Amino acid sequence: MTKSLQFECKVLHDGTISIIGYNGYDSHLTIPQTIDNKFVRGIGNKAFDGCSSIESIIIPEGIEWIDHRAFRRCENLKEINLPNTLKTIQKYAFCYCNSLESITIPDGVESINYAFEGCTNLKEIILPSTLKKIGVDAFADCICLKSITIPDGIESIHSAFIRCTNLKEVILPSTLKKIGQEAFADCISLESITIPDGVEIIDGAFIGCTNLKITRL
Repeated sequence: MTKSLQFECKVLHDGTISIIGYNGYDSHLTIPQTIDNKFVRGIGNKAFDGCSSIESIIIPEGIEWIDHRAFRRCENLKEINLPNTLKTIQKYAFCYCNSLESITIPDGVESINYAFEGCTNLKEIILPSTLKKIGVDAFADCICLKSITIPDGIESIHSAFIRCTNLKEVILPSTLKKIGQEAFADCISLESITIPDGVEIIDGAFIGCTNLKITRL
């Protein structure tokens, strides 16, 4: 384990670093690519959990994963720049970041679970073409989200958009194979959705969507 002025780090087996703690109070934070001449490869579990001072953060190229609860409850975080080298966003990584308004997830990430749950001000989500699965509670309770385009490549949607109560427009890809239980549960503003041919819809996928009309291609 090593420490810089602001960051507490863990040295990994290959000599690179994972950041596991933060002691600073910057409002606009850029994570360095190297610390003590070692490349930063990941953001560890709870590394920035509850850091209310952070309003924007730039995560540099070279970082491959963001671990569980890494930025959970960063309640003033409005802007995140994610690197193209990112491959994994773990559970609850950004959950309850209530000031976050938009997120662009880079190509390379293949699945998301719980990561943005409770981001109540999130209005824009851009998903990558490499994504295969939108998992459980990925964007649950994102009550300001009004539209979402699911890109080609995605094969399954689980209970990802539960209680997105202002969601009005959903565009689904031709690659989709399954819409899981409670995928869009309680999306009470959703009035219509067109589902590609051959998609399996699990019972309860649209439970509570009281105004919804489903059209199949």
